[in-house]
Amino acid sequence: MKVPFPLFAALPVTLLDILKENHTIERAVESQTKLHRQWGSRDRRFFNETIYELIRHFRKFWVLAGMARDQYDQTPALNIQNMQKLLMAYFEFHFPDLKTPYPQELSKVDVKLTPAEETSFPDWLYDLGLSETSPERWPGLAKTLNRPANVYLRTNTLKTSRRELIKKLQAEDLEVESIDDSQVAIRLKVRKNIIKTNSYLSGEFEVQDLSSQKVAELLAPKPGEKIVDACAGGGGKSLHLASLMENQGKLLSMDIHQKKLDNLQERVRRAGINIVETRLIDSAKVITKIEKTADALLLDVPCTGSGVIRRNPSSKWSLKQKDWMGLLETQSEILHNYSAMVKPGGRMVYATCSLFSSENEKALKKFLSQHPDWTVEFQNTIWPDQQEGDGFFMAKLNRAVR
Repeated sequence: MKVPFPLFAALPVTLLDILKENHTIERAVESQTKLHRQWGSRDRRFFNETIYELIRHFRKFWVLAGMARDQYDQTPALNIQNMQKLLMAYFEFHFPDLKTPYPQELSKVDVKLTPAEETSFPDWLYDLGLSETSPERWPGLAKTLNRPANVYLRTNTLKTSRRELIKKLQAEDLEVESIDDSQVAIRLKVRKNIIKTNSYLSGEFEVQDLSSQKVAELLAPKPGEKIVDACAGGGGKSLHLASLMENQGKLLSMDIHQKKLDNLQERVRRAGINIVETRLIDSAKVITKIEKTADALLLDVPCTGSGVIRRNPSSKWSLKQKDWMGLLETQSEILHNYSAMVKPGGRMVYATCSLFSSENEKALKKFLSQHPDWTVEFQNTIWPDQQEGDGFFMAKLNRAVR
């Protein structure tokens, strides 16, 4: 295997951008590939896969590189020299014949890895997983969360059918297949750049995980209804809701970040949707103005993201223990305050991309104890070690007519 020297030089810099500067993996990788346009597709793929695998297994290779075990999360230890050692340990493990140009030697170490080190989790997060799921379930889950996630597409039925979309994608040399228990989901069998396809540019599909697609379907919006997506974020579920509504009615997509709502507007235009109104939540008045007006409400609340770690492995290192209790408080406040938007007789879906019970079942139990006019109709956890798709929790609740 021949690897160009600039690629070797870019790898430790990119790792630092992610681990020290908290850049997303996508942003850090894109920054380097733009700087090195001379790289071929093979080089870019090797670079991308190396970065993802090292972020997934960062703590494990830190220890195998012979560095101080208790300093993997210490800012002073995150430097170019240590990133080079990390890379050397990784390459020796996966590509023993590959010669690296890094100006140092790798010390041979013979250590017994702890479960948290073996699966590359911070101790606090590994222990939290044990207590929030179970000691029997978590070790297997932790291993699953270190595997690359499948890529799923959602057909935009406002513009095409799944059958027609599959034909178009296959005509563009993409290997895809339908998902049996879905009317719109498609699995990408071989990873390729799909955002430059004609079908994507014309708004005929969105990239959306299979579990995420099930959230909007659980809310079951009807044409003509007033639906609120109160934690819209990038807007993937808003687009799905609009499709299920057949582009009829009113869909209010809300978030606390204006930039995300601005980005959603572009996606709305590409999808051919005209029922979406975006609204920034910049004060409590935004919520109180529309109390008891929504037929249905979607709350995909901020969470640890423990169910989507394989899609976003850097979250293991950016999430801090001090953030945990704050997230639980935020989820509780959102449930309490935002549920007021639903009119009597309406419904709500509460969802997280987390596998932790405090964010899911326990959060609902607390909410129901304080809001006797709400009842749970259905709830489900998708376990990524047993089912397709990311780890997700979703529950459908109904508000009593008073």
